[in-house]
Amino acid sequence: MALFDWILDNFFLMPSPPPSRRIVNNEQRKKLVVAAIDFGTTYSGYAYSFLDEYKKDPLKIYANADWSDGSGMVTPKAPTVVLFDKAKQFHSFGFEAETKYNNLANDDEHKGWRYFRRFKMTLFQNNRLSRRTKIDDEQGQKMPALHVFAAAIQFLKDHLLARLRNRSNDLLPTDINWVLTVPAIWEDAAKQFMTIAAEKAGIPSDQLSLAYEPEAAAVFCKHINFTLSTAGGQAAELEPFGAGSKFMVINLGGGTADITVHEVQYDGTLAALAAPSGGPWGGTLVESQLDKFLIGFLGISTAVPFDYNKHSVVHKYTRSDGIEVCEDIFKTFILKGDTVAPEKKSAEHTFNSPTAGNTQVTVEVYKSGDDTPPMYSSDCRRVGELVLQTRSCQMGQKALIKVKMMFGGTKDSVEAQEQGTLGMNKVEAKFDWLKN
Repeated sequence: MALFDWILDNFFLMPSPPPSRRIVNNEQRKKLVVAAIDFGTTYSGYAYSFLDEYKKDPLKIYANADWSDGSGMVTPKAPTVVLFDKAKQFHSFGFEAETKYNNLANDDEHKGWRYFRRFKMTLFQNNRLSRRTKIDDEQGQKMPALHVFAAAIQFLKDHLLARLRNRSNDLLPTDINWVLTVPAIWEDAAKQFMTIAAEKAGIPSDQLSLAYEPEAAAVFCKHINFTLSTAGGQAAELEPFGAGSKFMVINLGGGTADITVHEVQYDGTLAALAAPSGGPWGGTLVESQLDKFLIGFLGISTAVPFDYNKHSVVHKYTRSDGIEVCEDIFKTFILKGDTVAPEKKSAEHTFNSPTAGNTQVTVEVYKSGDDTPPMYSSDCRRVGELVLQTRSCQMGQKALIKVKMMFGGTKDSVEAQEQGTLGMNKVEAKFDWLKN
């Protein structure tokens, strides 16, 4: 069976409704629209395709690409955020829910409202998943998970239906086959839960298909011009994967990382070369690990003039110019308990290159989990280094470098400028967290 026929049979052909609901022939009725909902951990969206257009061009796909937070930012997906009022009634989804809840919180009127975000992975993490499973909102208030998931799916379903009606008023609910994406690593219980949530949201089970996220991407990749062809002496041009081509799809989402490997068969189908695999290694895990990394004191190792009344002689060092300094002093940049918002938390420090004419300065970065800041970096754990590369330091001259470090984003960043007789010049600066 060709790939086209597989998609046609699985997505555009579905059993007819019973005669009591609609009078049709005994043959299968072709679905006129495939509507797919991508239910993500952090963001969700949808896309749809019409049968008549799909036959001509499988990549003729429509999506809502104008979700907006009201500030001018437009995205192809909306945050997977659901807000319920104090009466536990659905209020809003996505950017609207975020804005409403933020306004309530700013006015200290959010108590009793139920704000759910990043709740999808509870289906993977819960070993005793049931129809009665409850999940916590941002305030620790519990609601049935089925109610929350169904509300999100119903909003996306209704939003998609409104778009379809703008194009055609002749479409019937039974003309649509719905596809709901799920991670490849999910167990059967989680997939059944999503099916029940979709039914609760108004999608009949006989019009619903579940699709593994990376496998859906693999089917799409089969049609994209990826490979370079020079057949027939013609100029090189891109074309879709041919028979025998093997490719891997790595789907890095907010909650999971899913991996599939396929080979294109001679009849156009895709054969899985390995079972779908992956794990709960999405972007939210990276953020949580970064939060854990920043729980404690983060700082650098530096040197200060030696003070016999304060410093240990173990750390005393006499420089070539005869000046005594105390090495391994831990200078704190982030205090334990600090709130670290993206690009909002920063620290500044000025460094001298260790020797005249040295164009590279390497500063060790340390972390401590103690309740109080340690005095010496030797009492901390080395986690990386800050590398500064100067551009204009001359022979016989030490570089004086002002550094500003920003914490709290997806990754920490650093800016640096050189100060001296040649003026202020930008310095190449970066964090290196990897061990040699």
